[in-house]
Amino acid sequence: MSVSTSPQRLPPKLVRLTPPAPAGTLVFLHDMGGSVFYGRTLIQEINGFVGCLGTRLDAGLSADLDHLTIPELGRRIAEDIAAASLPQPLHLTGFSFAGYVAFEVARHLATLGIKVETLWLLDSDIIRKLPGSMLRLAPFAEARRALGFTRRNWRVMLGGRPDPNVLHVYGDVPMYLWEHPEGCREIIRGLYRAMTEYRPEPWQEGILPGRTVLVRGTRERRSRRIPDDLGWRRLLPQVEVVDVPSKHMGMMTDPKIVSMVAAAMRGRLPTDGPHTMEKASA
Repeated sequence: MSVSTSPQRLPPKLVRLTPPAPAGTLVFLHDMGGSVFYGRTLIQEINGFVGCLGTRLDAGLSADLDHLTIPELGRRIAEDIAAASLPQPLHLTGFSFAGYVAFEVARHLATLGIKVETLWLLDSDIIRKLPGSMLRLAPFAEARRALGFTRRNWRVMLGGRPDPNVLHVYGDVPMYLWEHPEGCREIIRGLYRAMTEYRPEPWQEGILPGRTVLVRGTRERRSRRIPDDLGWRRLLPQVEVVDVPSKHMGMMTDPKIVSMVAAAMRGRLPTDGPHTMEKASA
């Protein structure tokens, strides 16, 4: 069934970024600030090849930020995606933190009987979320992490008052709120807390993604014992790894690296034309 060309009203958590295109629909999951602005250059590169949507926090999610969890966030976004009847095949992607959200959205879509054809994880490191993994696989890297955390937080550890504009939990990347627009800071507080509490579970039931692709930046990977899949194969049985010569943020900001990521997507997404989303058979 061909996709209709008439305008479609999307559920509140979804926003259309580019028109429908032959490779189906690619949904960008929002970052810790609640937007998909991180993907702007990549979206320009793949415009016309795949139709792109983004997710955002609606009023209901914003009201629940003080107790929202990553699995619950994934469930509620998945329900809106399922309700939208998007052109398929359906693909999901998330950069860094947004990769966690993409993983949970894909899991919950499976429970609704909707298959994700490709799950793209853009430099999303899950290994730090698997208890004991870093200490076992990379003890020297973990020791450097501990020293760095102590150096940044020794005053607080000795009883000093924490800076409310610095979010730093051991094992997670610190966030300095003064680097972000004031309107995003409460969103970042809520999602940072959700991230620090997140403990992913292996995908044990439902429909697995047709393909999972991890695009990994190689310039900040210091320990050779850290697996190339950054821990994702403990959660999903098959993960394809694509390496790019990039630092973490450069994957989304360096035009040459973004072009590499776009080329990897174009080479792995089907182009037999979009169709109305249907539930997959179990």
